[in-house]
Amino acid sequence: MEVICVRYRGAMNAIFFRLSVGLVATAFLAGACGSDGDGASGGGNSGGAGSGGASSGGASSGGAGGAAASSGSGGASGSGGSAGAADASVDAPADAADAGADACAPDSGTPEICNGQDDDCDGTIDNGNPGGGAACNTGKPDTCADGIMTCADGKLSCKPKTVSTEACNLLDDDCNGVCDDANCRVGVHRAFNSASNSHILTTNLAETTSSGFVLESQDSFYLYTSGAGSAKLLTFYRCLKPNGKQFYSSVSNCEGGGSNLGILGYMGNASAGCGSVPLYRLHHNGFSDHFYTASATERDAAVTKGYVLEGTVGYVWAAP
Repeated sequence: MEVICVRYRGAMNAIFFRLSVGLVATAFLAGACGSDGDGASGGGNSGGAGSGGASSGGASSGGAGGAAASSGSGGASGSGGSAGAADASVDAPADAADAGADACAPDSGTPEICNGQDDDCDGTIDNGNPGGGAACNTGKPDTCADGIMTCADGKLSCKPKTVSTEACNLLDDDCNGVCDDANCRVGVHRAFNSASNSHILTTNLAETTSSGFVLESQDSFYLYTSGAGSAKLLTFYRCLKPNGKQFYSSVSNCEGGGSNLGILGYMGNASAGCGSVPLYRLHHNGFSDHFYTASATERDAAVTKGYVLEGTVGYVWAAP
């Protein structure tokens, strides 16, 4: 007898048995003609149960229970693959609708918090300084200490309330952690004349190699170029002793021991801060020479050579 498989989408499969006497019997069996789209070849329907003889579509011979051949010449072509694609196309609009329902919508009522995300869906991340505004102490010195809690980079932190341009006033006006980093200072060079056993300090590098002097230390330390804006800065004068040798003092009359040659620069007093270090003054009685250094190592070495420490004349800086 001849087996004809007919597939109904979403329903049971039907098998028609055409009998030799002309009678047709119909039996509805679940899965009798194979499953949708997952057949052994080509994504089509797999064949039904094989009969004793081979079908024109290439069904395998054998007893009942042998698997029928997949679609080929003469056999029913598979349609499960196209049906599966149709299912996907039907589901796609629904998936897109679900995604749209989850999308960020403005005026959703969700408040903005400081987390690096656009919580209120207005197109701007962490706008309005969420969670911030409270007064705080930054832990920084001077005017940078007064702060306000600020949302930045998804985190709340204490930021200086007032930031201004550096003013060469011994303060960190721009609150970047560095005091007066605005070309406020100039380097002071030290030179030595071995013929006269005398030292000079100067901001003019050319002077260190004139009149028998030899450069001993370039940018030995730094002084401010202006004393305006801070009561913590002292004028540092160049003085000429009667013997023709120089020394340096914060006293304009050169401590009564010489004539004033002008201003070398501006150094700090004991409370200057801003990274200042002591400037030591030493004197050699035999040479009648004054020696200045911001280095404790040089200070101690000079003492071994007969110089006597007179004390700290002021405070200077190791960098511009």
